[in-house]
Amino acid sequence: MITLGEFLQLSIDMRLLGQIVTNVWTYHVVGLDAPTDATTLAARYWDVVRTSFRALVPNSVTDAFRTIRVRSLSSATGAFGEFPIPPADQAGTRVVTGEGSQLMPPFVAAGVRLSVATRTTRPGQKRIPFVTEGDHQAGHLLSGFQLLVNNLMSAQVGDVVLTPNPGNTVTLRTVVIRMGAGNVIAAHQNVTGFLISPIVTTQNTRKIGRGV
Repeated sequence: MITLGEFLQLSIDMRLLGQIVTNVWTYHVVGLDAPTDATTLAARYWDVVRTSFRALVPNSVTDAFRTIRVRSLSSATGAFGEFPIPPADQAGTRVVTGEGSQLMPPFVAAGVRLSVATRTTRPGQKRIPFVTEGDHQAGHLLSGFQLLVNNLMSAQVGDVVLTPNPGNTVTLRTVVIRMGAGNVIAAHQNVTGFLISPIVTTQNTRKIGRGV
């Protein structure tokens, strides 16, 4: 069960052009009314990010979202759970037509830098997939796609409030961590904001056949 003060890793597994891509987030449980199992927490997290995440995926992609995995970083034997995203939620909802509707290769992404206040850790980075030919011009992301990314980041950064069960509220605060010897958290700090790069970037591990 997840308890107050735990650090959690949430991994969102997606599919793009046959390639598995993953966004990984780290959260600190700063509010909790009652212990909560990881699978239920993952399901309620999907409830919070579902609309903004599906909104940036073209509706031609019908199997974009696969699972959300939650595991405790506070203990090697801590909470773990996986929520399979329902088939009805796996497709994108963005209507994209014409020549610009073709998806870019899976390693093409919008880059987001997570801001932190000190040098205790490095800033976090996120690579958001599902960029189409019509979302950029000469390597610069157009404002429409940047807005969709901004909406998604606003849902995921800061304090994310979930309701796993009636009367039970869980507050997750976005953090960046630094792991030390023995896979133990050596340092962490809160994420204070985010910056979306206007330049198209890449995630080399998403090249065809390489992994996530």
